[in-house]
Amino acid sequence: KADLILISGSEGGTGASPASSIKHAGLPLEIGLAEIQQTLVMNNLRG
Repeated sequence: KADLILISGSEGGTGASPASSIKHAGLPLEIGLAEIQQTLVMNNLRG
């Protein structure tokens, strides 16, 4: 099992991406947070 899982939301892209893509490509963390919790629990990675 992992000691730490880092989950990040909002801006997306790489250093080579245009600024508009970096600003508008990602999603807020809240959108996936419940699904992340369910997945971790189903895989016995979180109680």
